[in-house]
Amino acid sequence: MGACPPGRPGCSRDKVARRRGSCNPRIGRSERAAPRVGSARVRLTLSGRGLRYPFPAGCGAGLFGGDRSRQRSRAAVAVGTEGKRTVSARAMAQQQVDDLKLGYLAIQAEFINLAELKWCLQVQAEMQPPPPIGHVLVKEGYLSQPDLEYLYMLYATRMRQKDPTDPLMLAEDLTTERIERAVVARLGRSLRAGRFGRFKILGQVGRGGMGLVVRAQDGDDPTPVCLKLLVGSGVATVKDIERFKKEAAIMAQVRHPNIVEIYDVGREKGLDYIVLEFIEGLSLADLIRERVPSVEEVLSIGREIAEALQFIHKRGIFHRDLKPANIMLEDTGRAVLMDFGLAVFDKFEIDRPKTGSVGTPQYQPPEQAEVGGRFGRIGPYSDVYGLGSTMYHLLTGTPPFQGSDRAEIRRLVLNVDPPSPRQLNRKIPPEVDRFVMKCMAKRPEQRYQTPGQAAKVLDRLLERLRGDGDGRGRGERGSNGRGRRRWFRG
Repeated sequence: MGACPPGRPGCSRDKVARRRGSCNPRIGRSERAAPRVGSARVRLTLSGRGLRYPFPAGCGAGLFGGDRSRQRSRAAVAVGTEGKRTVSARAMAQQQVDDLKLGYLAIQAEFINLAELKWCLQVQAEMQPPPPIGHVLVKEGYLSQPDLEYLYMLYATRMRQKDPTDPLMLAEDLTTERIERAVVARLGRSLRAGRFGRFKILGQVGRGGMGLVVRAQDGDDPTPVCLKLLVGSGVATVKDIERFKKEAAIMAQVRHPNIVEIYDVGREKGLDYIVLEFIEGLSLADLIRERVPSVEEVLSIGREIAEALQFIHKRGIFHRDLKPANIMLEDTGRAVLMDFGLAVFDKFEIDRPKTGSVGTPQYQPPEQAEVGGRFGRIGPYSDVYGLGSTMYHLLTGTPPFQGSDRAEIRRLVLNVDPPSPRQLNRKIPPEVDRFVMKCMAKRPEQRYQTPGQAAKVLDRLLERLRGDGDGRGRGERGSNGRGRRRWFRG
């Protein structure tokens, strides 16, 4: 290693300079003397000299002598700092790509699903310094140490093979969005082939924010079932997976003619699934898009759903997400309550003060739009509100609240009364109008306190409606005792 030549004013000759190499330009081409940033060597070009030179900090103020040399030295230091930052940024970007490739392999090997990978990436981003994604997968319990070693071996093999049929492993700009598209496409190919594990796929029923719903046969049983798959795409998170499993646990406890039956829950190809009763019919959301149902239909549907709600409430379960999309109408006319993903059955969870919002804004009661706020706790009357808002939509063809975004809708739910159903549809009888508006009262104490109370009122309304042959009601004596009025007159 050379020494700084004599007569070079400003040379520090400190330990760093001596360790990294001389400031003598004649040996500046030495690769051995280049400093390292991460795993990359940093080499700089000094302005005006054209020399590729490893420039140690603190050495070089007197390389060229005078003020001009000092300016060039300061410029070189600035370039050196920027160069280190660039190398560091590139190293971090490469590490992110490598982590995504390992996560993608973990999905392909069916260790995790897409939502679980997203969760681990979120955990990794919150750690300083961010560890390799493999360590996070082990820490979060998705992989064992032998699993991780197997993945590393698989990763090395795939990178060495450079298989052109798997472009994601060759990508230099891999993102979670590209992985998501590949995972969904892979599942689509599997479903189009007609198989998913032991299930024979008969066709896709629908697709939501968390996954797919397909019609299937379970093994050799010819009875069609509904297979609900959580893909983890879009905004779905690992919390949605837990909700998914929780829904299965809740639904497995109940057997009621107006509540969908659950048969099985499991995991296949890294995806959680639930096997449900297949309902031949359409959701109320689809029904509304086709037509506005009659008043009698709405009352009949409302009564059946109220009885189903009373059934689960007696078992300590609260649905908390009543809306047209979560109720199926069978071809026989039976209404079936679906989707218990937001349900709670732990009273401690209900009573514990929380903040935030629970449910779908257009149909949620104020105490769910502002949990822990001025409207009190969630209770049986909360599902009564959801029943009323669902009937409101069925009767009028429009939800009770509409806005440009969720925040605006929640503000309306908390502060504004919707127009009465009768204002939007004059065919609605006044008593039905009052029933719906009482269900949707802002203050919980002003509503029917249980779905059972609402069901009894719906029974009376249906009895009166069906007892009048012309559909206007049988009539009822007025308060002054003179004459009779038809209370179902439009």
